[in-house]
Parts: sequence; C-alpha cells; structure tokens
Amino acid sequence: MLKSFIGAICLCTATVSAAQAQAEREPNSVAQLVFMVVKVERHDVLNIRSGPSAEFGVIGELPPGSRGIAIIGDCQSAWCPVRHLSTSGWVNRKYLANEPRLSAIQPSPSPGSPLASDPSRPSRHEAGVEATKNAPEVAFVFFVSQGWADHQAAGIVGNLQAECGHALNCSTGSGGLAQWQGERVTRFRHVFGYPFAKATFKDQLSYIQWELTHPKSAWKDTGRILKGAKDAASAASLFDVHYEKSSGATRAARIANARAILKKYGGRSAS
Repeated sequence: MLKSFIGAICLCTATVSAAQAQAEREPNSVAQLVFMVVKVERHDVLNIRSGPSAEFGVIGELPPGSRGIAIIGDCQSAWCPVRHLSTSGWVNRKYLANEPRLSAIQPSPSPGSPLASDPSRPSRHEAGVEATKNAPEVAFVFFVSQGWADHQAAGIVGNLQAECGHALNCSTGSGGLAQWQGERVTRFRHVFGYPFAKATFKDQLSYIQWELTHPKSAWKDTGRILKGAKDAASAASLFDVHYEKSSGATRAARIANARAILKKYGGRSAS
C-alpha cells in the first residue's frame, strides 16, 4: 500500500514537471496545465496555505468551481504550489482537476504580470468576441463558474447592466463594467500588472471577482454578504448597497435586470 502511495506521488510530480517543461518550450500550447476547484461544497472554500500542509496558515481562498489555477512548481506529497490571479500558495491536490480547454489562443500580458503564465485568460481577440456575442451571458456564466449561486451571479450582472448598459459594452475609458474610478483603477494595475486601459472584458470580470473575494480587498465583506443572498432581488440590492454604493434611485431597475438575467440564463423561474 505504501509503495502504491509513493508511486502515485512520484507520478503526479513527474506529470506536473513534464507538463511545465513542455509549456516552457511551447508557451502557447494547450498542453499547459490549468486546473479548477472540485469536490468542495457550494458554501465552502478551498484554502490556499503558505506551505505544503494543513499546519500552515491560510493566505487565500478559492470558491468551488474556481478556474484558471496554475501549478507553478513541484508538488510535495498531496500539496501543490499554485497561482490564481494575484495569490500564490499551496493547496491540496485532491481538490483540483484539469480544466476543460476550449481554445489554444493565449494572451501576451505584460512582463511580471500575475497572469503572465495563466493560460485560462483569453487573448484580446477572444475577449472581444465574447463581449460582442452576448456579454451578459458570458458574465453570468463566469460568476457561476467562480462559485456564486445563479441568483447571486444574476444580481451582480444586473448591477453591471445598470452601470454599463444592457449590452455591457462601455469602454475602460469611461470606467469599465463597474464604472471604477480613482484608487480602484490604480489597484487594477497592481493586481494584473498592466494599466486598466488594456483590460479585456474577462479581465474586468476577474477584477470584480478579486474585489469580492481576495483577503486584501476592501470589498471582500461585500462578497461575504452577497453569499447570504437568497434570491435575485436581494442579491441585486446587496451588491448595489455594498459594492456599487449608488444613490438607490436605480435599484428597482437593478433588481429587474437581475430577475431577467436569472430567468434567461439560470434555467429556473426568476425569484
């Protein structure tokens, strides 16, 4: 039994190392390993720790279904070093599975960017295609993939429509999807490694997710509060109050947007 266990560990390490070596030789290859979170309950998270065991402190969290996770070194026993957006640390390998790949197109981010070797991030062309085809649906599917319930994802997207129009086609020059201003625009560069003016549609969705979930984000409490929303109306209201912080004059429209998004893309009756 011990020999089998050791053999499995060696095989995992050898597979990761071989894939990394190939990725270095072929930076645009679909052979690059990209992972997603599995086997984590809907209301739980996968902890990112500072070292390769449960004895190390928690430095980040990954909601169920999180994608775009890169293994950045050799695994040690059941633990692997990973990077997701701007967070790097160790996670238990049994909660990761290969992420399905839809395209081999890869971006060319700025040197030193936290996303510089993240194969899940779409190219400028991919992001443009996504945004022009059906941006609200793309946004809804993205947030569901990050672990949000359908009605919570609908609440987020309904607010973005109130900020950016129903097609979600406002430019980064006008503040982007969430109409970011000031320090939030500056912080984007610190997180992604390049100016907000170069942000793709997917980058902006990822930035919202970062703000809602990252331990160092000033809006992480909004994410925690949003997790308690039980329907599209409350999700839209909570996101408006705690994240967008609008005057409230358009709250009814935000709720109506969220209900429409949920009905159209959630596969259930609007709440």
